[in-house]
Amino acid sequence: MPGIVFDKNGNRIGYGKGYFDKFLKNTNALKVGLAYDFQIIECIETDEWDVPMDLVITELGVIRIA
Repeated sequence: MPGIVFDKNGNRIGYGKGYFDKFLKNTNALKVGLAYDFQIIECIETDEWDVPMDLVITELGVIRIA
């Protein structure tokens, strides 16, 4: 899943149109974000329709979301 920024809870800031969130709310697939480590921050403010990732993978490792 693309994103501009991810947080350690699996939330993401995308590109602003909500396309991926609409798709993800209707699937049980594993949700994986791909990012560089500099794109990971502590916390992102979310809205009710935002769908968090199950994993975020960076060049330094995997962040597993509980």
